[in-house]
Amino acid sequence: STEPAAPSFGGKQEQEELFQCNNFKFNVHGIKESCQGGAPSKVLPMAAIVQVYNHEHLAYHVAQNLGSQSNMRHIQVFEDGSSDRSFEVYQSALKQVKQETHLFQTNNLHEIRNYNQGIINVLHNTTRDEVSLIALMQDDDALPRDDDWGVRASELFQRFPHLCVLGGYVAWNKVLNGNLMEPEIYGIEPSYIKYKKKRRLERTCANQRFEFVTAVASSPMILRRDCIAEIGLLSHMTTNPGDPGILFDVEYSLRAWDSGKWTVGLYETQYQHGIGGHSTMINAEKRELRRHAAAKARQFVGGVYTSAECSYVSKRRKTEE
Repeated sequence: STEPAAPSFGGKQEQEELFQCNNFKFNVHGIKESCQGGAPSKVLPMAAIVQVYNHEHLAYHVAQNLGSQSNMRHIQVFEDGSSDRSFEVYQSALKQVKQETHLFQTNNLHEIRNYNQGIINVLHNTTRDEVSLIALMQDDDALPRDDDWGVRASELFQRFPHLCVLGGYVAWNKVLNGNLMEPEIYGIEPSYIKYKKKRRLERTCANQRFEFVTAVASSPMILRRDCIAEIGLLSHMTTNPGDPGILFDVEYSLRAWDSGKWTVGLYETQYQHGIGGHSTMINAEKRELRRHAAAKARQFVGGVYTSAECSYVSKRRKTEE
């Protein structure tokens, strides 16, 4: 009988897909979109911080959804000067969940400062084993309709140990002088992707749609506790106190990449964006305020990160046959 040929080494090449950013400290060689190994043996515990303003009709939905996440441990709600009964309704709604809850009243601080206070509360009052992930949410969007978005996020954070920021709404791969460049990449339900230049996530990890991206928008925006300890809180420099929080999420994403260690990704949720109406867009005065706030935010982000661009690239590498 004929003996099988001896294996040959060093002659074969394969295509390897890497995610590379050309203008950050991180990307010397790029990162593989590898999703190796089996399912993680444990689920990372999570805390949620929710910014609330004039959406009392969504209070029970928010509380019930957060309460249904099996890895949710702490819930903080910041009622930021509502003129409706949001505070009273949340008082009632939060009593119906099993997690530890805290309800705060603030006066038009907007999300950046409330999120930072919530993060500080988590860091000071819990251990890493008690809370490993912190989800930043808003009440003017309907939270994911499924009951496992927290567990699915946990799996991605464990499969990618340097993942710092995980978005579940929308992302960009090019930010030029503080401007978010098309195409936008969406992690919400396909039925909400209405415009030709906006695309759905195309890659997968562990049966989830997931991609590395340059920057994400909240919400939801989920942060790894260990990363916060290294790169800090959200920046107050993008907008003034009392102004809408704009581009703080993009700045934090770029800061993570620029750290030289941490990465940013987007996954698909069953999120419904804008279902409650955006309070900062309800009249001409508020729209003008938002326009000025956005200009300040773009100026700051563009001054720190003049050009920020990442992309998937294919490279050839030698492999053993």
